[in-house]
Amino acid sequence: MSNELTTTKPTQGDLMIQAAMDKNMGPEQLREFLAAKREWEADEAKKAFNHALADFQREAPIIEKADDAHGKKYAALDRIWRTVRPLLTEKGLSGTWHKTLVKEGVCTIEGQLSHRDGHSVDLARDVPLPDIIRGQNAAQQAGSAETYGKRYALCAALGIVT
Repeated sequence: MSNELTTTKPTQGDLMIQAAMDKNMGPEQLREFLAAKREWEADEAKKAFNHALADFQREAPIIEKADDAHGKKYAALDRIWRTVRPLLTEKGLSGTWHKTLVKEGVCTIEGQLSHRDGHSVDLARDVPLPDIIRGQNAAQQAGSAETYGKRYALCAALGIVT
C-alpha cells in the first residue's frame, strides 16, 4: 500500500477561481467572475449532456414490442427501463418523475432527463385518461395514463424506438 497522496487535476473552474484570487479582485469583480464561471460550467455540462445523449442514441437497441394488452402489442415501461438503464448509467444519464396531475380527464406527467455533470431537460406529457376497462377502478385508470405518459415522454426524449 502506497503512502502517496493522489491528487486530481484542477478543473478549468478551479483555475478560474485561483486566477481571481491571485488578482485580488474586489467583490463586484469577483461576482462577475463567478457568474462567468457558472456560465462556463453550465455550457460544459450541456456539452457533456449532448455527447452522452448522442452516444446513448448510437448504442441504444430497438426495443421489441413483446408485451400484449387487449390484443395490441407494445413495449412496457418496465421492460424499456430494464433494457436501457445500464446504458443510461454508463453514459451518466438518468430520468426522474416529479409530478403527476389528473384533471379534467387528462393526466399530466412532468420529470427530467439529467446528466451527472448537472445539465437537465424537462420531460412532459399530457395523456387523456383511457376508457375504464372492465374490472378497473379510477385509480387504475389514472395509473394506466401515467405509465403511458412516462413511456412516451422517456422514449421521445431519449430517441428510443420500439
